[in-house]
Amino acid sequence: MANAGIANATGTRLDSADKHTMACKVDDKLLLTWFEEKQNSRVALHANKMKFAVQKDELVLNVTKKLNKHGTASRAYPSVVSSLVQVPAYVRAALKYLYEVESSWQFLYDSTPPPLARKI
Repeated sequence: MANAGIANATGTRLDSADKHTMACKVDDKLLLTWFEEKQNSRVALHANKMKFAVQKDELVLNVTKKLNKHGTASRAYPSVVSSLVQVPAYVRAALKYLYEVESSWQFLYDSTPPPLARKI
């Protein structure tokens, strides 16, 4: 059970998948920006593709619509990430802070983010 999804690990899996499944695509362009070594990032992503693949019953983070850009992205499938393995510390801090505030407006305009999240 080392690689079990959160639903299997917590015993909360529902067998009504066809009602709750949505086709999505892993945002490889975003993942590539998270690698420190940019030159071989595509090779590293391909070599470790199972780290970044979306598995059954896994929670994902929808990254289709960016917070700091206006307009809507027109894509056939929403862009998602399921692994935060390569995320820099400042992105992790901003993500944690985003989930702590009550609204995206507060995140963007009303309050001072933690020091690590200021790079965004």
